Amino acid sequence: SKDSITLSSIFLTPLIGGILMSANLREVGKSKYSILVIIGSIIWTALMRAILLPIVKNEMIALFASNALGAALFNLLLWNYFFADIGEYQKRSPVRVVLIAIAIFAALLILQLIGAKNM
Repeated sequence: SKDSITLSSIFLTPLIGGILMSANLREVGKSKYSILVIIGSIIWTALMRAILLPIVKNEMIALFASNALGAALFNLLLWNYFFADIGEYQKRSPVRVVLIAIAIFAALLILQLIGAKNM
């Protein structure tokens, strides 16, 4: 749902919001945009961090600002663009998608820690 995308973008990362939006797009038959939203989420996160970190010089503030701006992008622009023509549709719990995303992040973190340990 729109709220799940917004909250997960703010409190986790816009990539999680992008994964949730991607799942919604597939659900309503707009799966051709699904991968673009995920790639855009990755680019957004990297770009915003690169822009904001030198300006605010505080990692946590830059992270929160990047996440909040990403949530606003999903909520105000992309949601209305992709779902304006869709009435109500069945809302599902985002738990499964969020758990998959967390598992992917955990696997990447473990690989990174193993790589750092072997250096």
